[in-house]
Amino acid sequence: MAHEGLLFRCGRVLRSIACLCVLLALADRVDAQQSEDFGIWLGGSANGRLPPSLNNDQGSWRLWIDAQVRFGDDASRFSQGVLRPGIGYALGHGWTAWGGYAYIRTEPPYSTSTTTEQRIWEQASWGGAIGATALSSRTRMEQRFVSIRSETGWRLRQLIKVTRPVASRTIWSAVVSDEYFLNLKSAD
Repeated sequence: MAHEGLLFRCGRVLRSIACLCVLLALADRVDAQQSEDFGIWLGGSANGRLPPSLNNDQGSWRLWIDAQVRFGDDASRFSQGVLRPGIGYALGHGWTAWGGYAYIRTEPPYSTSTTTEQRIWEQASWGGAIGATALSSRTRMEQRFVSIRSETGWRLRQLIKVTRPVASRTIWSAVVSDEYFLNLKSAD
């Protein structure tokens, strides 16, 4: 009986290691570029259920918001801001369907001139766990409207994330994630 418990725990650890190896194997190579500029990116996000008075009996409706502020030119000036609200519906078994809007303002040095971009986005999110290891996936489609372009750009984004607590009863976790961007239609 004790051997079965040990084998079960070893199996969970091996599955976690296998997931980590798959994620690392899928990661693209990044070519190092020399740069004398650095920036600071700050962000925050929140999501949760709509209040009971605005929700159904199962509490299926969700709200999402994330915001980011990015500073360039050696972190001396505002270079980009992102505000992305959305609404979702929990489908069950860890799945949630989302839809929303994003507003992005970009200034030099991140662009040659000040631009604004508006996006409509749809996504499917999944979250689950293998023991203490949390697994999540997000597939997002974006329709991008940029102030200096006349056409609509389409982009698919795929995020995969694995989170594992460093020790029991700790706030620290090890996180491995990667996000792929695929431009399906670029604006002119």
